[in-house]
Amino acid sequence: MPIPLTQSEIDRWHQVLAAAAQVQTAIPEAILAGGTAVGIYTPYRTSHDADHYIPDLPRLFESVQERLTTVVGWITEEVRGQHTILGHLDGTEVSFQHDDRVRGLGGPLEIQHYSLRGMSLCLLTLSELLRIKSYLLMFRNHARDYADCVALAGELKNPVLFRALVRAEQRYPMRPHPAWSHDGSQKPLSFLYEMGLRLVSPLPRDLKKTLNHWDQRFRLVRPEELPNWTALVPKCQELGERVLAVHQVLTDPKADPELAVRYGVLLPGNSEPGRCDEGEPRPPLPL
Repeated sequence: MPIPLTQSEIDRWHQVLAAAAQVQTAIPEAILAGGTAVGIYTPYRTSHDADHYIPDLPRLFESVQERLTTVVGWITEEVRGQHTILGHLDGTEVSFQHDDRVRGLGGPLEIQHYSLRGMSLCLLTLSELLRIKSYLLMFRNHARDYADCVALAGELKNPVLFRALVRAEQRYPMRPHPAWSHDGSQKPLSFLYEMGLRLVSPLPRDLKKTLNHWDQRFRLVRPEELPNWTALVPKCQELGERVLAVHQVLTDPKADPELAVRYGVLLPGNSEPGRCDEGEPRPPLPL
């Protein structure tokens, strides 16, 4: 049976948010990402650490390290080259990373500033976070990548989802490699097509551990809504169908005008592509 969050876990979640806000006062270039950002936008789970992305970390590496020494309570635990700094602040794990694969070919990452529980945080936009989680679903293929993609995509209406995923298609060109293809061949098709098929038939590489330790791997805010992996599978399949629909509309919007209208690509009564200007939703308050 799923286990509800304890008060100590809720307090820990607030501590993670506070740690992220505190380090960002010294490192304003840091962008909150990972599970903590997911938990802010879609409060279905918590996270025990604050992962940050710094687009230009190799160039700023020495400056970032020096400024971290001014943060009261900060302890550096590990440094990996000039692309990763791991440490903790008052017991909360905090990381700073740079990975060109995440940004891909798409230019600067989309960010937004948000006031949360009296704190100011810089984090990836919801759409940007979905794109990165989509990349991780394809590249890392862990159960939490499926769950996070489902949660994030669930916050977006079809036209906004379309625009979010089109950028993923442009950013992550497929390369000949069996890990990228749905059938294990050396000939993967488009990013969205392969992502859609992977979601329709979800098989994360850490499935055995997920099945055996669901409660430990997912500390859920509402555990009754996602009690086990079996409950997540149909949600993955539903998202997979949406992703495949996005791919179909992107490939040929006039092939299915009704579907194209649903995803905001063709306007009703007009055969030309249009745009639905729905703003990205503001993130809800966490616990």
